[in-house]
Amino acid sequence: MDTTRQVQVLSCGFVGFLGFPAAELAGLGLSWPGVTAAVAGLVAFGALFAWVMWHNVPRPHTAATPYALAAMVVTAVALQFLLGTAWLVTASFYLATLLILVLPRRHWPLALAGFWAGHVALGVLVLEESPGVAALRGVAILVYGGALGAAYWLMEMAAELRAARAELARAAISAERLRIARDLHDVLGQRLTEVVLKAELSARLAAASPERAADEMREVSRSAREILGEVRATVSGYREASLGSEIATARETARAAGIELTVNLPGSPPPPEVDRAAAWVVREGVTNVLRHSMARSCTISVGEEAALGCARAYVVTVADDGPAHGSRPRAEPGTGLTGLSERLAALGGDLSVSAEEESFMLRARIPERAA
Repeated sequence: MDTTRQVQVLSCGFVGFLGFPAAELAGLGLSWPGVTAAVAGLVAFGALFAWVMWHNVPRPHTAATPYALAAMVVTAVALQFLLGTAWLVTASFYLATLLILVLPRRHWPLALAGFWAGHVALGVLVLEESPGVAALRGVAILVYGGALGAAYWLMEMAAELRAARAELARAAISAERLRIARDLHDVLGQRLTEVVLKAELSARLAAASPERAADEMREVSRSAREILGEVRATVSGYREASLGSEIATARETARAAGIELTVNLPGSPPPPEVDRAAAWVVREGVTNVLRHSMARSCTISVGEEAALGCARAYVVTVADDGPAHGSRPRAEPGTGLTGLSERLAALGGDLSVSAEEESFMLRARIPERAA
């Protein structure tokens, strides 16, 4: 049984408290027609209460059963002429409970004030009580309604907090999935291309130079083990890119592909955050050169750029001179350039692509304040 159904059943169980005014019928000196009318009224009041609770608990504050609630009020007033003071107190607690459940929160103050006024009027006009006694008893009902409303509000806030925590957990899971997907794309794209190129080179050298082919296959094996380690580290979330290691990998890959690689680095190493971001740019840029061009040469440049104020920015470019092999990459959903753009945007940087008929350049700007 779910929580809503449990609350419905328990709420309907409060009908049992109507047994107390029913037990007092014998001491009221009513005639048999009066007793019959009182019992019928109590049964109708209980049935209406159960009906209202059953249909409003799943949809609180929506006034889902206005006619049943109005019928309860009419029945309570009619019973007041038969059952006296005890019934006024009992019916007041029942109706105050339903007002908190059925009406929106913004209507609670006005509804409780009107309910208090009706309670006092019945006490004075029907039970012939003094206004002070009736008003004091009505204050007790107001306190009960206020406490019940506060408790209900706290319950709703707790439910909203649990829902917010669940939503945050789902968002964190989604973000982690995106991170893993992006990192795996960036990790596997270049390294697997490197493995393919080395394997093809080994196949071509197998007949002419077996020793060199064996060396290349050993490089394939080493690269495969490195890829496996990088994938494990990426999934674990502990992997850090390094500009130096990415350039070293780019040199090996370019040599295997027959591409002349030129690297221009600044005199002093960039800050750690800039270094990591630049490493991702080099990785994606070299991967695009290998997969999307027939380049003969490639240039990787990392330099400083003057910026406003005291802050500096680093510019990383990866350019090649080859015509496109198929189609050049674009920053579209699901591509490596999109993930790279997201990384740079998080650091306050930006990414631009310049594509010509026989040249391609990837340019990234990374502010030093990222450090």
